[in-house]
Amino acid sequence: LRKPPKLLPVAQKPITRHIAIVCDGRGVDAPLDYAIETCTNQCNRLDILIHGAMDTRKITAMEKRIQHVGLKSQRIHLGTGGVQHLIDYIRHQSSLLFLIASPNDSVAKALMDIFATRGNQHMNVPLVLIENRSTANMATESAA
Repeated sequence: LRKPPKLLPVAQKPITRHIAIVCDGRGVDAPLDYAIETCTNQCNRLDILIHGAMDTRKITAMEKRIQHVGLKSQRIHLGTGGVQHLIDYIRHQSSLLFLIASPNDSVAKALMDIFATRGNQHMNVPLVLIENRSTANMATESAA
């Protein structure tokens, strides 16, 4: 009789799951709130993917909000080729749960256009679009 092969121990290294938000620092209140809430429930790291001419004061304020709730974050500047750098980021992040953006974000729009025109390709992660609600819309909805 042959002895059964010796089983190798399985490495129990935990995978750090994370979420990313795409922005230029303007108008990200609702998307950031969603990202923070989701991160506190599902993971503990939020990547801030910045494109365009960023407002460093607003980005720093975002980071402080993230840190205030006990989450880790890192700032990643996508540079001038924002869309291609975003695609490369998505491809190399195997632990990325999903991507959050505003529907008005120029890089998110371009990303959707690229994948909409490429019928045989798809994104490895879902893109969640969260729109900021204007005060006028909220007042109308609350009166109804």
